[in-house]
Amino acid sequence: PNRPSRLWLAPTLLRRPPAHLLQSLEPALSQHERLSAPDPNQTRDKAMLTSFLALALIAGPTTNCPIMGSPGKAAVGQTDYKGIRVSYCCAGCQDKFEADPDKHIQAANKKKSTWGYSLFDPVSRRVLDTKTEPKWSAVSGGVLYRFSSAANHKAFMDLPAKFTMTPTKESLHCSVMDVPLGKISAAASYSDYEGTRYYHCCDSCQKMFDDAPAKWAAKVKNKVAPAKAVAAPKAS
Repeated sequence: PNRPSRLWLAPTLLRRPPAHLLQSLEPALSQHERLSAPDPNQTRDKAMLTSFLALALIAGPTTNCPIMGSPGKAAVGQTDYKGIRVSYCCAGCQDKFEADPDKHIQAANKKKSTWGYSLFDPVSRRVLDTKTEPKWSAVSGGVLYRFSSAANHKAFMDLPAKFTMTPTKESLHCSVMDVPLGKISAAASYSDYEGTRYYHCCDSCQKMFDDAPAKWAAKVKNKVAPAKAVAAPKAS
């Protein structure tokens, strides 16, 4: 699907509103600016709505809790695993998932549930801008993938398996700049090489790594470890 129906705006939950909904709200916001004598209440309402929309974008798309199958809530807690962000319906579910993520992913896939979304465009392998909602998206293997361009979306749809294979090992240390990243959310991009995902601090490092992967992989061979599910930073 071009845009999963789960991406909706709720008044009590932090969820990413669809682009068309954001556009429909713009005239209402602009109307406040055209008032010759602004009402303090209207100004307050505009500030509240603007703040809410900003928080909703930070929270990310709505996906299902991989444990219970109900809609996940960013405010409850989130986990990053192999470049995928997972949300939960309650705190107890987060502990269960992080203890054995592959087990619960398999169970969620059997239910054909969309249990997470990729932090990266799987074709460019670069992090997506959290301030805007990409126009192109697709669900594969229970994961919502979003794309920075129509060309990337088409490439994915032509051969999804090429872009959804995820290595079981990872390096959270930029090999080119020799910079520790510490967490997936700090990475700007990644490269997959011989069964390991190498995260980079910037897009330039990704290009350099891709040009000579053996050289750069050797520099961080002692910083490779099995992929681990870790708590994602809280939206702020």
